[in-house]
Amino acid sequence: MNDCFRFVDERRRESERQEPSPAFCASVCKDFATLHSLTGVECLAGDYSSWSERGTRRPFPPLPDDFLTQVDSLLPAQPWQTGVHIEVAEKLEVSRIKVQHAIDQLIRSGRRIKQVDGILYDAAVNIMPPGNTSGGSNSQSS
Repeated sequence: MNDCFRFVDERRRESERQEPSPAFCASVCKDFATLHSLTGVECLAGDYSSWSERGTRRPFPPLPDDFLTQVDSLLPAQPWQTGVHIEVAEKLEVSRIKVQHAIDQLIRSGRRIKQVDGILYDAAVNIMPPGNTSGGSNSQSS
């Protein structure tokens, strides 16, 4: 599993796209399968649209503002480490997915900044320079 994660992570870092496309995902899967002599990868030849269509997911209801405030207060200054939602969920004794949805809501509302693998992105999905975390409520400059 760790080999797969590292392989995908390396490929994502080499990619110029910030959000992986379905074709990119299929290519990475096929390359990994070839590298490790895995079979069954040919099933990826079908339609990939469900991978990227957000409408196929069951919508999560908006969370109450008091819960968002609790989550926001427990989040460290950005950029934070991968998996911070797990720590927050444990502290609040709620599910990880509920905290992840709260973080997504905080980002959409502008209270936090979009972040992928420790890299911050502005509203136009441009990489933000290190130390520029304006927009997050708990932002700090170092």
